[in-house]
Amino acid sequence: ARLTGWKIDIKSESQLRAEIENQFFNADMNTKYEKEPDEQTDE
Repeated sequence: ARLTGWKIDIKSESQLRAEIENQFFNADMNTKYEKEPDEQTDE
């Protein structure tokens, strides 16, 4: 399953989509919270 370029188990599309969205959501939130105090230096 090379849909996303990641090594993933074969699951139903809904399960896979939910898992990927959850990963992106968590990573995005973590990134925002980690970079928030430093955001002024970048942009």
